[in-house]
Amino acid sequence: NYLRYSDVETVNYWQSIATPDQIDITPAYTDATGVVYSPSTPVSQSYVFGIIFDRDAMGMTTLDNRIVSSPLNGKGLYRNLYLHQKRRVVQDLTEKCVVLLLD
Repeated sequence: NYLRYSDVETVNYWQSIATPDQIDITPAYTDATGVVYSPSTPVSQSYVFGIIFDRDAMGMTTLDNRIVSSPLNGKGLYRNLYLHQKRRVVQDLTEKCVVLLLD
């Protein structure tokens, strides 16, 4: 049961459609004492294939997802639509994560 095939979400590109398999990031991480480290030089990594992580490592839920329209504009015969939503994001840095590369 621990090694069962889990939920998979596919992505077309990581950060830019021009470079679909590359990430450019300035990482920040927390050590065991709670000190946050952030290197001064960004990291550029090509050939990123995927990410495997524990269920508790990261997640997102969307709440109150609704579209509200304004009253009809009599002169222009149009309405404005507004999208409202709240997102909850969790990222637990004590959990495990693996970045898969195609080298």
